[in-house]
Amino acid sequence: MVLTQHHDPTESLVASADELAQTWQTLAQNNKNTRNVTSSGWLEPIGFTLFAACRDNEYAYETDFNGERGGALTYWLLESLKKFGTGVSAKRLHNHIFSKVHTQFEKQTPMLQGLCDRSFFGNDFASSNLTVSVIEVDLENKRVKLNAGQAQGLRKGAEFAIYPDTADLTQIDQRLALVEITKLGGGNSWATITEMLGERKIEDIDSSACALLLSPNTQLVRKIRLLPPQEKEIDPQIALQAVESAMSEGKGWVELVSGDESIDYQVSIKADEYIILDRAGEPVANLRPALKVGDPNAAVTVVKRLVHLSKYRSTIDLENHDPMSPLKGKITVELCALPDNYEPGEKLELQPFDAVGNIPTLDVSRYACLRICNKSSQTLNITVLAIQPDWSIQKGYPTGAAFQPLDKEGEILWPIKTSLPNGYQEGSDILKVFATVDGTSFDWLELPPLDKPIQQKNAGKATTPLAKFLAAYFASEDAPPTKNVNSAVSASYEWTTEQITLVVKKGASISK
Repeated sequence: MVLTQHHDPTESLVASADELAQTWQTLAQNNKNTRNVTSSGWLEPIGFTLFAACRDNEYAYETDFNGERGGALTYWLLESLKKFGTGVSAKRLHNHIFSKVHTQFEKQTPMLQGLCDRSFFGNDFASSNLTVSVIEVDLENKRVKLNAGQAQGLRKGAEFAIYPDTADLTQIDQRLALVEITKLGGGNSWATITEMLGERKIEDIDSSACALLLSPNTQLVRKIRLLPPQEKEIDPQIALQAVESAMSEGKGWVELVSGDESIDYQVSIKADEYIILDRAGEPVANLRPALKVGDPNAAVTVVKRLVHLSKYRSTIDLENHDPMSPLKGKITVELCALPDNYEPGEKLELQPFDAVGNIPTLDVSRYACLRICNKSSQTLNITVLAIQPDWSIQKGYPTGAAFQPLDKEGEILWPIKTSLPNGYQEGSDILKVFATVDGTSFDWLELPPLDKPIQQKNAGKATTPLAKFLAAYFASEDAPPTKNVNSAVSASYEWTTEQITLVVKKGASISK
């Protein structure tokens, strides 16, 4: 996808191959000398922004999303635009999409080139939020009929916030209720009232009300397919049946599917070893040690690994989807390089990264600095989780406390030193930053490295609405209360999150 500065809005935004070639040649001719060509061979980013689904040696994968097949980049691009609006910068959009796509398909790396700081569709486009009309209220069955359905792209389980007809949608305290579509129609749908808010009563909802769509759910329960191998050295049926029999160890966090159902992971056998594959059939990296089919505990360990991967993915996917949250976009997160000779305690001389695709790649034992800025009008409490390549999730910042207060318009500079687990040559780290109004512990989301026992956490210690939400859905070893959760309905006014990805690779040279 290439976005140029000028286009005819009556024409398709997708240029033909000839148009793209002509545009590229024109840009090249306008350069005065070869110094305008970067060392990578790319033209200087003047007048264009290039979004690519993958690197030139990779494939762009398609899979099922909400029952429909589509490209991973396309799906997450549209979902991200719903979250941030069309005025979001290309760089921020890419950073968000990268982690979504790359955690599903390890061999697909979305790329960004060109003017990374310009808004994705330009400033003339306003962020829109889907609101629909309430056309009927069924008091007896505690449900409402919405003037929207499958034709508008809705799905069963979609959640809405109900407002009075004259309400300011940016004011969360004006919401009357939360509803969930339980009977999907073509143009109209019935939505069951799941929660009345504040002192409101169901009688306060009438046919003049409107409903604001809250973005898609965070998936908690992952779907697994058993994939018979091509080789026949062993009886695959017996080996895979052992995994099926061990699924009860998953305690509801994973479930088997068959046929053409959408999946998250696949389990197969290769060279007498169990392997876990992603949706595209690529082996999930860094699952160590190998599990021999003949090991009596191997099948149970496979299921426990799937549970671990499920919880790991759920934390990566966790966001405040409420489009009207007052904290939306109020923190910014940036990873900066530090000088080669930096030593802890010295003055921080921040150097912005200029890595290909804006995903920094660093050698081990290198220093970088995470900069967190509070753009809100109030003090926020900051916690950073380090989501690491050994499949662990640990609190990285602050040390010795659950959170660090950050004044309005203030910033936190957190120097970090890169490392890799023993035996690793490369790995991706995600730094997930949470900002909350009330002091909140994120211990509920922590995970040990793969194959280490997950410690039980005392949900009774949760005090804030957000902490209670996290404890209910993420802390238990047993099955979550539901297969999906819409985090927008849980204390959306009091928290937000941003995340950034970096790659640590032995021998990598830093790009500044």
